[in-house]
Amino acid sequence: MGIKILFDKLSAGLAEIHTSPEMSFCESEGNIWGVPKCNFSVSFNKTNEMKLVSCNAKKKSAVFSNGVIECAVDRKLIKGVLHESFLIKNISENIVFLNDGDFGIFTPFNDSYENADDCLVHRCHAHINACGASACVLALRMGNYNNNLGLALIKGSVGSYSVENPPYAKNDRGNIILNLSPVSLEPNEEYELAWVLFECEDEADFDRNRALLGQLLINLDRYNFYLGETVEFTVSDNQAKVYLNGERIFDRNDKYTFTPETYGEYIIEAVINKKKTKAVFYVSTPLDELVRKRIKFITEKQQYHNYKSHLNGAYLPYDNKTHSMYYSEFVQDHNACRERIGMGILIAKWLQNNEDNRARASLAEYITFVLREIVNCEDGCVYDGLGKNPENVRMYNAPWVCNFFCELYNFSENREWALYAYRVMETYYKNGGERFYPNAYSPVLPVRTLKNAGYTDLADKLMKYSILHADTIIKNGTSYPKHEVDYEQTIVAPAATILLGMYGLTMDERYLSESKKHLDLLLRFNGHAYDYRIFENSIRHWDDYWFGGDKTFADTFPHYWSVLSGYALGLYASFTDDNDLHYKAENAVRGSVSLFNPDGSATCAFVMPRKINEKDGFFRDRWANDQDFALYYALLINEREK
Repeated sequence: MGIKILFDKLSAGLAEIHTSPEMSFCESEGNIWGVPKCNFSVSFNKTNEMKLVSCNAKKKSAVFSNGVIECAVDRKLIKGVLHESFLIKNISENIVFLNDGDFGIFTPFNDSYENADDCLVHRCHAHINACGASACVLALRMGNYNNNLGLALIKGSVGSYSVENPPYAKNDRGNIILNLSPVSLEPNEEYELAWVLFECEDEADFDRNRALLGQLLINLDRYNFYLGETVEFTVSDNQAKVYLNGERIFDRNDKYTFTPETYGEYIIEAVINKKKTKAVFYVSTPLDELVRKRIKFITEKQQYHNYKSHLNGAYLPYDNKTHSMYYSEFVQDHNACRERIGMGILIAKWLQNNEDNRARASLAEYITFVLREIVNCEDGCVYDGLGKNPENVRMYNAPWVCNFFCELYNFSENREWALYAYRVMETYYKNGGERFYPNAYSPVLPVRTLKNAGYTDLADKLMKYSILHADTIIKNGTSYPKHEVDYEQTIVAPAATILLGMYGLTMDERYLSESKKHLDLLLRFNGHAYDYRIFENSIRHWDDYWFGGDKTFADTFPHYWSVLSGYALGLYASFTDDNDLHYKAENAVRGSVSLFNPDGSATCAFVMPRKINEKDGFFRDRWANDQDFALYYALLINEREK
């Protein structure tokens, strides 16, 4: 079909962009695709918005101006490929410096969430690679289709992106703005930004089109490394000059090889004909050391000690800016339950293979807190706050407590923990758990724990519940039920993981084949940018708002729940010997290591956009809160591979 568009005369932008009749890749509200956005300051704390000066509906072109900057927009649709050009001119009498985020073009990709059935047909995942002269966007339809949309820059440079959100955007990623890289313009000087939009089948087809358009491609096998590992990469044009952290490097047999000696961020720059493309990778402390330091940090700085308090022994969020713990029973994502249980699970898992008296003592205090405040081990009820309030229950919490009790059994071999794990899941299922898609849970751990503890009868009962759960998932197919949001990666991942867990327990091929449809959709969330924060990390945009100290509603890359995608993909790869999928799985798991610092401190989110409305972005949130499941899953996967 190629590209088809609908021009909107009122905004002088595009109202619709199609590769198929049933879906537009452009957000329907606003009709602002291809309209310039200027944050350039004309006086202290004041900007002039771009206004429409003229519009030629026949040619689908327009001119915008704010009295300082003029932008002439030109469009041509040639054989199903859309060419868009933005000629930016300084019409003032003074030199103008445009910094990162000062000037951009609205590209409001239809990346929002309604119900799953609607999303899989009518929405897309916009994978943004703001890497300079080779900037691009791969807009994959959320459903498993092969008529997707690619955007590739052919002139100029895009160095970041911003978003504009409605006041409450829980199910909408917001309007995306592709930002011009920093540039200075003399009076009457012009700068052209131009890209093409084209139909593509998949990621490989997208990259083929980019190469044909002359984009300079940097290829790394991964973007997150552990100290001591060798980094290898290639550049698509051997005439390009290549720099690593500003120093020129030379290839050996068309492959660049480098073994970092320090941890941190590294920047590759490839330059040809004054065009610069960059890739950013990260080197972390080796996993074993990283986990050890993280646990030391948790036990020393994130555990509350006051024997008179209900919170005594709890693991709490930590503010790296004020160097203090935080807690709120009024905002449940800041309480002592929910994702904070990940700290206890991580420590219980790590202590199975490591000796640390301080960590043991800390875990013992935490166990006392959990049993006293949030779990009734007699009836298996898990609460979402202090004091075991029966009106305060969250379905996500119970499977995590089950995992915690299972890891306590594996640590201590005390059969009581296995019994408690069963009671928690029995209560969970009696309350309709088979209709819920729980994060970070597989039936494999509790079933095998019960068998190892000698509770074969309870293992059989849990298997019956698990079969009912899996059958419900199969019956629903890809018509996923709404949870705390309408549709997201962590609704799809549990469907795949539970089915794969059941395959591992039963070897029933039905579970394996049914899991594939969920994995196909899960892969479409995974990022493709030349940046360790995005590469193979799942698109998520609300988590800093709920879990972070900076409370910003915008893309959070990397996000620790990407490990759930990696875990599911890795399971399927191990069952099918799929090496390509194994590679993707490993990268998805590694994607979160940059959330943890070498001293053991951590952040729950990196807010990726350069600006969010008028607020500055591109920062590490100051809170450590919900990220420790990432390290737990990294340990699980390392153990499985051994």
